[in-house]
Amino acid sequence: MKSICIVFLLIGISSASYAQFGETQAKGAYSLALAGADVNATHIYSLFSNQAGLAQSDGLEVMVTGVQLNSIVELSDLSLGIAFPTQSYGTFGLGISNYGFAEFNEQIIGLGYGRQLGSLIAIGAKLNLVSTSIQSFGRTNYGTVEIGIQSQVVSKVSFGFHLQSPVAVTVVNNQTTPTKLSAGLSYLPTDRLSVTVEGSKYIDGEFTASLGIDYRIIDILSLRVGAATLPGTFSAGMALHLRELYRVELGFSFHQVLGMTPGISIVYQGGSKTQNKSKSRTRN
Repeated sequence: MKSICIVFLLIGISSASYAQFGETQAKGAYSLALAGADVNATHIYSLFSNQAGLAQSDGLEVMVTGVQLNSIVELSDLSLGIAFPTQSYGTFGLGISNYGFAEFNEQIIGLGYGRQLGSLIAIGAKLNLVSTSIQSFGRTNYGTVEIGIQSQVVSKVSFGFHLQSPVAVTVVNNQTTPTKLSAGLSYLPTDRLSVTVEGSKYIDGEFTASLGIDYRIIDILSLRVGAATLPGTFSAGMALHLRELYRVELGFSFHQVLGMTPGISIVYQGGSKTQNKSKSRTRN
């Protein structure tokens, strides 16, 4: 009985800080630093946020991320993301994540896809196989779907939309996977600066507004800040560009009641530097 209480207590805490059934928390230090304003993310960053952005990849990309929600060891999430583009059939992605502890554990394996349609629109989707284990309830397996679109609205402004779990799936004890809608605009005044405003809402929850700013202040260093209204959080982070293809990224979010959530990502981004700059709609 004690273990069951601990499980649902931690689920309640994590729900207040974004965690939901069937949803990867370790989306990347990039997303964490921007307070979740990631609906217009491109390249490997988009695998866990809006798969339409995978269409911008022009070489093999790999991201390994670790996040500890509210600095609670039991609420740690590890993820691995891989994006591999093809010559004519768009970009495929593989995402794997593991979240939780002995009494509550969730593993997700997702297959993503992103493709450019013309010069202005990209579409994407992801199929997830989720395995949730709760002590005293056992293990349940189920599937979820994500779909997304990104579009160049005008010069330097892009729009993104993402739908997560359009059909709710019952997991345990009348708890279901959340249906979430996200939409946002990104403004890129230069190739070193991006500003994103985003609105998101779980169908049975309240509306959240997010703001994220990513600025590559010098060639080796990017600084990032963000804020979100629900839960009320401030975030910050940085990326160290080690050589042309490697980055080490840090992200932190701060909640006045629940505390700090730290995250780290190690990113490998293949493809030529020239191609990446010309294709990307957001600053990576």
